[in-house]
Amino acid sequence: MVCVFLALLSVAMHNWLALVLFSLFAAVFVVICVLYGSTLILDEQGLSLRFFGLPLRAMRWSEIAEVGVVGLKVFNNNDAKRTGTRYIYFSPRPLDKDARFRLALEWPPRDMLYLCYSKERLQAVQSLQSVAIETFNAGDVFF
Repeated sequence: MVCVFLALLSVAMHNWLALVLFSLFAAVFVVICVLYGSTLILDEQGLSLRFFGLPLRAMRWSEIAEVGVVGLKVFNNNDAKRTGTRYIYFSPRPLDKDARFRLALEWPPRDMLYLCYSKERLQAVQSLQSVAIETFNAGDVFF
């Protein structure tokens, strides 16, 4: 909000460079807000990504080819306790081991829905979806 106010103030002062800079800052903050302020809702039909109740993306369970858990710290000398941040991902296509490695290196994925890992969330996914959960560098995720 502050960046938008400063951009409007820059227009009144005819300072076009400040207008461009504050507009860019506002755009960056809007993108960050949408990216990290969204809510992923799981139900019997599938997944839907929402921002303030507005649907951004949705996937039916039939469209999901793979559900998995990935740890982002890929260079950990195969230590199961040092997996880094773990995420549960929902992929529209099946992935092999190399694709999962690239997924961990190039996180966040553009064409997948994902959420932060917790045992409760994984249990909720397993109760709604009956496919096997794939893992890559995830350590001990099952209970």
